[in-house]
Amino acid sequence: MLSAKLAEGQIRIVDSEVVEKPKTKILNKMLEESFGDRMRVLLVSGYNTDKNFLIASQNLKQIQLTQPNVFSYKKNTKKKKIKIL
Repeated sequence: MLSAKLAEGQIRIVDSEVVEKPKTKILNKMLEESFGDRMRVLLVSGYNTDKNFLIASQNLKQIQLTQPNVFSYKKNTKKKKIKIL
């Protein structure tokens, strides 16, 4: 199922989630460039997530942040694009 989402372009893997400043506007612009303006995104991050990224993502309701050890395919992938950090 994850491979199907990958083939459809709904999974993106990036090297880092680092955001220069803890600003929602900056993160939102980055995500819009990757996913478009009508996005619902599940971000699967590592265990040491960038502090600026965490602060910037708090106000984005269309973003869900999870870690690999608590990721559940059925619970987390319905109608969402996935970005693995």
